[in-house]
Amino acid sequence: MGIPAKWIPRLGFIVSMLAVGVPYWLIPYNSKNFSLPSALYGPQLVVPVLAAALAVGSGAIGFWKGFALIGAAIPAALMARVVFEGILDPTSHNLWPFEIVIGAMVSAPCAFAGALVGWMVWKLRGGSSAIES
Repeated sequence: MGIPAKWIPRLGFIVSMLAVGVPYWLIPYNSKNFSLPSALYGPQLVVPVLAAALAVGSGAIGFWKGFALIGAAIPAALMARVVFEGILDPTSHNLWPFEIVIGAMVSAPCAFAGALVGWMVWKLRGGSSAIES
């Protein structure tokens, strides 16, 4: 008994969001290290690649949907911080739309690479789902 196929992309999104978001959330807003996109770079960017590869490679989701879903994890982590800190101090994050775009520019290559690897694995397996729904 394994994880139902419909949960694989959802778990990939959540794990990717937390893997990239938690280290980013721990950086104080007024810190010198708080600059995008460098605050997002690190080994944690491997997680969205692996999540997209697993979601697409298992046949649980298609290439473009996997790319879009996992690619939205990093901007979602940034948006969570914008909302939380905006509630505490409405004058912070005045340029939040740019933060989201920068996050999307960081996450898109990761999600694309992972979805591409997953799609190749899926094709090599014969294009069938390896996991029971």
